[in-house]
Amino acid sequence: MSDRNASRKKTGKVSRRNSLEKYQGLNLNNRIHIPVALHCNMHCNFCDHKYFCVNETQTRVAVKTLSSGDVLNHLKELTRNVSDDICVADIAGPGDPFANPTETMETIRLIRKQFPDIVISLSTNGLNVMPYVDELKRLKISCITITVNAVESTIGSKIYDWIRLGNNIYRGTKAAELLWDFQQLAIQALNFREIIVRINSLYIPGINSSHIEEIVKSVASLGASVYNITPFIPAKSTVFADLHEPMESEIIAARELSKHYLPRIDQNLLRKARCSDKNEIKLLSSSAETNKS
Repeated sequence: MSDRNASRKKTGKVSRRNSLEKYQGLNLNNRIHIPVALHCNMHCNFCDHKYFCVNETQTRVAVKTLSSGDVLNHLKELTRNVSDDICVADIAGPGDPFANPTETMETIRLIRKQFPDIVISLSTNGLNVMPYVDELKRLKISCITITVNAVESTIGSKIYDWIRLGNNIYRGTKAAELLWDFQQLAIQALNFREIIVRINSLYIPGINSSHIEEIVKSVASLGASVYNITPFIPAKSTVFADLHEPMESEIIAARELSKHYLPRIDQNLLRKARCSDKNEIKLLSSSAETNKS
């Protein structure tokens, strides 16, 4: 490796570390959640598409998505009414942002134009990130969370019912293989562009609970910066409805193990990141509004 390339690589590592420290130091009480993605490009056996995924939000409510214009109006209203500045705009759900790329990218462009200093983050399954990585870099996206629940197709096939690529539906081990392939590409591409990659894994007892170390080792080798483990919560009317929640001791042990490979944002900060109602952009509907895939 030439001195120039070595210097560039070293600079990239420092830049990512500084960005991560800045992101962790933000006042995450003033973090807003923006649901712009109605549809999803995959179906997991723990998810009911009628609602926000209980394993992402830990609340079972039907959600109405916002248009980009609605997002700007709400942001402007919040900046007038909230005493502290809004720090982070997190785009996620109820589907996947990149299963709805037109709405997602339009929203990001408008937010960045109107609020140039706000931190923008995204949560995705990583399946359709690649076409947008360069623009995400230009729009100064700070952090992207990718949910990785398996890196072996035999385990992934138990978790994922199907994935959609273009007009094609894939199931079983093929679906799990393709998903992990695209997730690997996304992690590497985002890391190369110095966007913080945070990996989240759902700890599902008896399904991927003995697979966590392999997941965190794999994503660490690809350039992920942060790793978090979320305990599985059973949701009615899903394939995994009868599975039990993990014990707290299991989650603690898994997190301790994962820390040998990647750091994780303190859980208190993660709880704060789930904003109070007054600071969160989320339209709740009393009726069950089905999100068609």
